[in-house]
This record gives sequence, C-alpha cells and structure tokens, in this order.
Amino acid sequence: MTAIDFDSELVGLARNWRDSVAHALEHFSELRATDYGFHNRKWIILSVHHAAEVFCNYLLRRSDPSFPPNGHYPSLRKSLILIRSHAVWQTLRQTERDAIVDFFSPLSEDRNSLMHRAAGEKPDISRAAMATLALLVLVRRLSGENTFVFFDQSPPIEMDVVEELRVEHLSGYTAFVERVVAEEYDFTMIEQCGYCGGMTKLAHDSCCQACFHEDRDWLPT
Repeated sequence: MTAIDFDSELVGLARNWRDSVAHALEHFSELRATDYGFHNRKWIILSVHHAAEVFCNYLLRRSDPSFPPNGHYPSLRKSLILIRSHAVWQTLRQTERDAIVDFFSPLSEDRNSLMHRAAGEKPDISRAAMATLALLVLVRRLSGENTFVFFDQSPPIEMDVVEELRVEHLSGYTAFVERVVAEEYDFTMIEQCGYCGGMTKLAHDSCCQACFHEDRDWLPT
C-alpha cells in the first residue's frame, strides 16, 4: 500500500465522520426549533452512532496503515473491542478512553432499537447527547477541530445538546468535563461555574466548558 492510498483512506474516513457530526448537531438545533421531534431524534441517534463508529476506525487506521486487515471497517460494537486491544489505546489520555468506553458503547443498543424494532413516538436521546459531547472533546483533541467548524451558532450548539441530557446523567457528564479540564489546564486556572456548579470554567474565559453558559459579569483583564 502506498502513502497516497493510506492518505486517501484517512481523508475518506474523516470526510465521513465530519459529515455525521455536522448532521447530528443540525438535528439537535432543529429539535429546539420544530415540532417534528421523532425525525430529529431518530437522526441524532443514527448520526452520532455513525460518527462514533467511523471516528474509532479513523483512529485505528491513523495508527495502523494495515487496518482493517480484511479491507472492511468494523461496526461500532466491534471497533470498541478492537481499539482497546490496539497499540493506539496506549496513546490516549484517560478521559479519551473513558469517552470511548462509557459514552460510545450504549449507542449500538439505541441504534439497533431504531433499525430493528418498532419505533417509539419519542426516542430517548440522552445517551446520544452524552456521546455527542464526549465525541466533540475527542475530535477537538485528536483532530484539532472545534465544534464551530461543524455547526456554528450563537449561543453554542453544545447548549442545545446539554439540554437533552436526563437529570441522572448530568452529574456524570459534569464530572467527565471536570477531568477533561484538569488534564488540560493547571488547577490555578480553573474556577467553579455559577450555573452548573462544576469546576469547569477557566479563569480567562467567560464560558463554562460543561454547560456552556456565559458569565456576563466576566470581563477580560
């Protein structure tokens, strides 16, 4: 396999997961603006599942030019097993591993329920919302692309995603973001958010990294 072939594979995988990330975020935004709830919820689940699947395969391929060995990229369920036994796993930070294991795994069940069972009137998208927020962290860290590249709106699209989290998921999500922030910044730069209560706000930024509310009393020095 030539370097050009390898690069074209990565380009194609990146094109695919980027499109699915953007598609999911578009439906999160539409969910707040339209009454066509089932359509938006369905495509959030399917798009986030696909984005997570392709992104995992992208990480495996980027680390190993021989992947996949049979020429067919695996499903999300199988890629989650493969990535944990692959050398790329050792290159990931703990929160990146947590995102893959804790937030991506439930997506297969939600996706398969939509694909192979009678659909409910209002599919639960809380786990898809958790996975979306975790995926955006992985994308930013591992590809260098911020959310606004996929969907740019004000207030940030992440606020719409956070709104879809169930109450029982909020503490786990906030704790995850606290760990992400602690890995990236010195503790002297981290403050408590006045909205969500998490140690998830940076001293030099008015916007919380977890709930994305903006402290309007904050003034840059």
